[in-house]
Amino acid sequence: MMAEVRVNPSFHRFLIGRNGVNLREISERTGARIVFPSQSDHDNDCILIIGQQDSIGRAKAELESRIKDLVFLLIVRFIGGIEHVAGPSVRLCLVQAPNL
Repeated sequence: MMAEVRVNPSFHRFLIGRNGVNLREISERTGARIVFPSQSDHDNDCILIIGQQDSIGRAKAELESRIKDLVFLLIVRFIGGIEHVAGPSVRLCLVQAPNL
């Protein structure tokens, strides 16, 4: 069986980890094989997950969780940058309106 997770290629190196350590951990823990596209692939935002259905589900959930963590870190850094320029009131506005 096979499933896919789509994410901007700029996230790939963070998901793979230095020397592939993150990728190996997920594969060993879940039993799924995870295949990242090359930069020259036409569909280079598509990560393939291959294995048994339960392995695929666990690997997909872990990848999606790591993607959410990366997005969160980017948002925090972005907010920090805005706060530095515009002041702490920006953070207060974003905390009070989390659905923006």
